[in-house]
Amino acid sequence: MTAPSLPVAATVEALVARLRSFTRPSPILPLLDDLLADPAASAEDVARIVALDPTVAMRVVRAVNSAYCALPEPITALPRAVQFLGSEVVHEIARPPSLLSLFTLRLPGQADLNARIAGLWQHSVAAAAAARLLARRQGAADDLPFVAAALTHDAGKVALLLLLPEEYARVIQLAATEGIAITTAERRLLPCDHAALGRALCEAWGQPEEIALAVGRHHSVRSGGRLEACSEIAAVVQVADILARALGVGWWGDAVMPRLEPAARVALDLQAGDARTLLDALDADYPRALATLGTLYAPRPLAPA
Repeated sequence: MTAPSLPVAATVEALVARLRSFTRPSPILPLLDDLLADPAASAEDVARIVALDPTVAMRVVRAVNSAYCALPEPITALPRAVQFLGSEVVHEIARPPSLLSLFTLRLPGQADLNARIAGLWQHSVAAAAAARLLARRQGAADDLPFVAAALTHDAGKVALLLLLPEEYARVIQLAATEGIAITTAERRLLPCDHAALGRALCEAWGQPEEIALAVGRHHSVRSGGRLEACSEIAAVVQVADILARALGVGWWGDAVMPRLEPAARVALDLQAGDARTLLDALDADYPRALATLGTLYAPRPLAPA
């Protein structure tokens, strides 16, 4: 079986356009509305709410570092970005749909599909918790970019489940029957894989280039053959995905553990004993992360836009 003979770029663009009818505003928007009605609210208060949706937070950071603002030095800290832009501008940046809203969708009469989306959310939260641990291990001043990339690394799978349900069911079946990675099955049966689609979704929904690139390369972190082409965020997301799978919560589409690429190991200076330490820490952190995000990103039936 082979993928349809369609131009990949055109197909990805068409899928991204179709997905817009599924996306919804971030659940942080009502919280921001309430906060902006409070005259005593500070930039730090606004930043705390925005940080609850890391993809919105990254849109804010991207906006403040755009050519329009013409800053002499980039701003990476979210509170500073909020302070520079102002709360009203940040509110407008938060208004467009959030990629994370895809994980909350539930389709009437589609129990299997809904269970898979719910499982992908659990897996993504575990990956995000792992990414936060890895970012702090790396001494990152801000872990939000790492968390945003990990939360969205499988957004392409959600999109394929929603947009191509019959085709993706065959992909899942092929991966199970032949014991191959879901990415391999996607490339056989579809014109694009979930990583390429996820990268395009990040780009379309305003994520910084480094996050879109990390999502697109989380199964293949290198560009060409040079170790230095492996970004730290891409390496973190690859390792976070592996740790989340090892934790065993949620669903991700196959029974194949991804291979940790040497470039990612080098980029993060991982040693033989680190896997057990990181997995133990993730096991402790995951329930708290799921409880926090689960309240905000509660499942909801798909309704007309």
